[in-house]
Amino acid sequence: MKLGMIGIIWKIILRKFKITSSQGWKIIMPHGIGDTYLVCALANSILEEKGGSCFTAIVKESHADIPKMFPSISTILVYDKLNLKRINKLSKLKKGYPFIGHPWHHGLGYVIGYKGLTLLDGHRILFQLSERAELSLPVIKDEWKKNALQRFKNYGLIQGKTVILVPEAVTLPVMDKAIWETIARLLKEKGYIVAVNVPCEGINSIQETIPIWFPLGEAIPMAELAGWVIALRSGFCDLIAAANCRLDVIYPPHKTLQGTDYDMFSLLKMGLSTTAREHIVTEDSDITAVIKQILE
Repeated sequence: MKLGMIGIIWKIILRKFKITSSQGWKIIMPHGIGDTYLVCALANSILEEKGGSCFTAIVKESHADIPKMFPSISTILVYDKLNLKRINKLSKLKKGYPFIGHPWHHGLGYVIGYKGLTLLDGHRILFQLSERAELSLPVIKDEWKKNALQRFKNYGLIQGKTVILVPEAVTLPVMDKAIWETIARLLKEKGYIVAVNVPCEGINSIQETIPIWFPLGEAIPMAELAGWVIALRSGFCDLIAAANCRLDVIYPPHKTLQGTDYDMFSLLKMGLSTTAREHIVTEDSDITAVIKQILE
């Protein structure tokens, strides 16, 4: 592509996002909830270690609540559709330039899982941060807390006696629905109200549970009101890892060339949580024993 054409395309991208020539960071986050959360939580470390006057998060509309949790992010831009391949060819890790904030777009996908390196390590390497670069804790708006409390009551849930199940994931394989139905039944026998976080309000495949839906900004207060979340490992786990609740995370049978899902995405290994209970399921696992371990 000729230099003149690159310049024209670059100006279109800058104009689309109303990006000025300021020396701030302009990070595009085109993937899942967890990936967006990690980059936003690293925003303060990026500013501290690499300098810059401000941090602009460019996210999907459905993820717009996530950067609002981090005061270090000064500007939030929302997009509907982007040509990521074209942007990736033109962008660079330099203040003032849009940059796709995920290792996969920069030939670093192989790093994750190598010799125990996690997804967070991959992002530190991508942004050229030190091993000490810390994740900021999310700040939850009072409005979100208030709305979550009202939503919690509207669903008929009981504070501290509710378990939220999260059986869906985008990246990892799902588990047999019968396993979730067994977990739900045993929880109800223990006196808990069992709710299921569903992607579309009102759609639920787990029998005798309450389907619930809430915006991402309300995820942490909803988890804390319930008191207990049992989830298949997904980006939702990253989002609520800092919540003051019991969190049981299930890693399904799945392995890549780099390692297991636990090796790459463990909340404990990444430091997203110090209290999460993580359960690794393999092809040879006794599911009854795993369920007993989760509920004990």
